[in-house]
Amino acid sequence: MTQEIDSPFTAIVGGLAHGGEFVCTVEAEGDRNATRGWWTKKAFVRGVVPGERISALVKEEERSFLRATLLKVIAPSADRCPPPCPIFGECGGCDLQHMNLAAQRKAKREMVESMLARQAGVHPINGVHLVGEQLPGYGYRSRIDLHLDSAGQLGFYRSGSGDVVPVERCLLAVDPINVALKNYSAGIAACVTLIEGVRIGMNAQDQVEVILKLREHCDETALNDQALSVLIRSIPNLSITLKEDPVYEQLEFSPVAQNANGAHFSQVNSAGNRKLQELVVAAVAAAPQVTELYAGAGNFTFILAAAGSRIDAVEADPVLARMGATYANEHSLPITYFAESCERFVERNRLHPVVLLDPTRSGARAVIPALCAPHIERIIYVSCSVPTLARDLKELSTAGFKALRTDVIDMFAQTHHVETVTVMGR
Repeated sequence: MTQEIDSPFTAIVGGLAHGGEFVCTVEAEGDRNATRGWWTKKAFVRGVVPGERISALVKEEERSFLRATLLKVIAPSADRCPPPCPIFGECGGCDLQHMNLAAQRKAKREMVESMLARQAGVHPINGVHLVGEQLPGYGYRSRIDLHLDSAGQLGFYRSGSGDVVPVERCLLAVDPINVALKNYSAGIAACVTLIEGVRIGMNAQDQVEVILKLREHCDETALNDQALSVLIRSIPNLSITLKEDPVYEQLEFSPVAQNANGAHFSQVNSAGNRKLQELVVAAVAAAPQVTELYAGAGNFTFILAAAGSRIDAVEADPVLARMGATYANEHSLPITYFAESCERFVERNRLHPVVLLDPTRSGARAVIPALCAPHIERIIYVSCSVPTLARDLKELSTAGFKALRTDVIDMFAQTHHVETVTVMGR
């Protein structure tokens, strides 16, 4: 059971843990609370750098670890740097602005390697490698999601809460997004009783697009609100959604049919995504036939087909599947889209010997038994969640697969999040 202690200790900072905290070794010598046995436990602390000696304040004590907040950096690391964002530490978006970029990436690679080893017993034969060292540390996000507080101020959620931290400029976002944030904030604030969330992003034509999420108590009559009507006339590429469904859309101020194009998932880091695509193409190695699970609208599908593979692409979201199938037909690509859940597909269909999968953060547990079939030769697993990746690789390893290589792409600099590509073979 969690106990709130509110007492200090000293520790040496170790590696990065999933979630943005660092694993610290508590010192017993000189610790007035040594009798509590804290020196036998690991402590999780934010805002520190590997190798530093720190003092921290225990807030929670669990059976096997402590959770604490930083009091003082006694011996700072050379990798520590001043965070450039004025709301770093309040905003829940960034974890690592206090570290230089090279140190962040080293810590992330080591985190992936450690978690695969400890949680799954997986040690890729050809190692765990960092890819894309030249990717930018700031100004890379092509989409941000914002929330409104009761005063109409736009911002991000505070770390560990649902409170909103107002933001005037996000250092991670590309410049056009920040220009739009500045230009549209006042108009959005005037609609605070109607709007609960805002997405600002770049579309395929490299234009800013805005999606306004109406509060649940609204209906389509909200479109007649005077303040919202003014906002509609000020934003050229605008969509308005209600309970995730589009109720209004316009391009260059001209209303169009609601087709939900603005709601589909896409990677927020275009340069990082190109690296990711390159890794997947190399791993597939122009296999004649590939089953792609969790295919989305075709982020990997189209380039693999262009490289010579025939693809069975499986996607549960009918909108994404329709978008992918339309593009494939228009470009005469050898792709067959299946608009159904991956779980249902693997129950009724034989997979090709080479399987590519890019599941959500919840992982691919439901399809793992099908991937263990004797005729499956190679699996390329793209993941944005190291814990679920480790869980799934452990099951695949039990079934006779070996991890050949894991690549780590720092798609989300200044945060603890990473994207990985793992190749598994018999």
